[in-house]
Amino acid sequence: MSKLTVIYFTVVPISSAANGGNIACRNHIDRLNRDPNIDLRVLAAPTFQDSVATEEYLRKAEIEHIVIPRKEGNFHQADNTVASTLRFAALSAVYFPWELEAHAQPQYDDALEWAMRHWQADLILIDYTFSALFCPRVMRGPIKKAIVTFNREAEFYRDMIGLGMIKHDRFSAEISARRLARFERNAYRQCDKVIAISANDLPSYVPAERKSVIVPYLDPRLRWSFTNTNALFFVGNIGHYPNREAIEFLATRLAPQLEAVSPSTIIKIVGASSADVPKEWLHPKIEYLGFSDSVTVDLLFRSCDAMISPIKNTYGMKFKMAEAVAYGTPLISSSEALECLPYIEGAQAFPFGDGKRAASLVARVIGNRNELESISGSMIASSEAYISSQKTRWSEELAPLVQ
Repeated sequence: MSKLTVIYFTVVPISSAANGGNIACRNHIDRLNRDPNIDLRVLAAPTFQDSVATEEYLRKAEIEHIVIPRKEGNFHQADNTVASTLRFAALSAVYFPWELEAHAQPQYDDALEWAMRHWQADLILIDYTFSALFCPRVMRGPIKKAIVTFNREAEFYRDMIGLGMIKHDRFSAEISARRLARFERNAYRQCDKVIAISANDLPSYVPAERKSVIVPYLDPRLRWSFTNTNALFFVGNIGHYPNREAIEFLATRLAPQLEAVSPSTIIKIVGASSADVPKEWLHPKIEYLGFSDSVTVDLLFRSCDAMISPIKNTYGMKFKMAEAVAYGTPLISSSEALECLPYIEGAQAFPFGDGKRAASLVARVIGNRNELESISGSMIASSEAYISSQKTRWSEELAPLVQ
């Protein structure tokens, strides 16, 4: 098999691993770069502030690349005509995420078309659905391309509207949501392949032969060991609504149940301080650690009895759960969240919202060295088997597009 030259394009920050989206893109770059059948090039579209760190990251990875910072202050009407004014006013009222940032950024279409010629590339891989907003001409054109989706964007956006997290009024929010759904559908139809990182996020309207799933994995870390802390931990920024739902569950449903069945167990939460939560969420069994640094989080993964992930939704990949697998940290999860790790064995599950079931499960395993080491061992073994099967996974999916 001759090497496939792939241009990777994203607007997601890859200068750090600060959140799930960043981790996903860095992970994809790493897997593509390691695939022996792929010759990788990267075109990154960071903010101006992130551009130096992005350059440094790609240079250290020894990947040939182009970094073009996004223009700032670019959201303005094209000219002083009435028609242009009306179009600008309408967009201002009903925009959806990333749409304003992508406005008037023609440099990425130009750069991608030039890069295809310069590198004699076979195809473009667009990572993250909203990255497609920044290269509309490439999306409409004949260049072979695949797109990676992190979750069901239109559905996720509607959830946020329902929770009052979108600034539009009710009428504008409905139009915005419909426009996003249309954009998402068109973006997938314009691509030769749609790749999801979770089977739950495959679009039903895309034919089976034009879509696939590549579930991410993280490289092994310094492994967990039993230290008998009698502690569970959760990591998730409370500003992200699925994490807020999880913290509410831990505080109002699990903690009270643990008082009766596992009185020595404590729950450590990273991503919220006691000042960030309603007073009803304060409980003696919960320690709110605020926004801790990576050293603290690393210690939790390696020393706490288990990580708990009570996430309600089935969107995308929960990368903190993937980190638990990389550490071999015993994982206790909602059944819904565990769907993102179909290759993992041993992890313990309960239905989201069922505090009594979750408490019973926690009481059975916390402090039980044999049980926890068995869970960890099963997770590590199943992960290793999966990793060994993924060395050429990306080229297997992309090569047929240019044959």
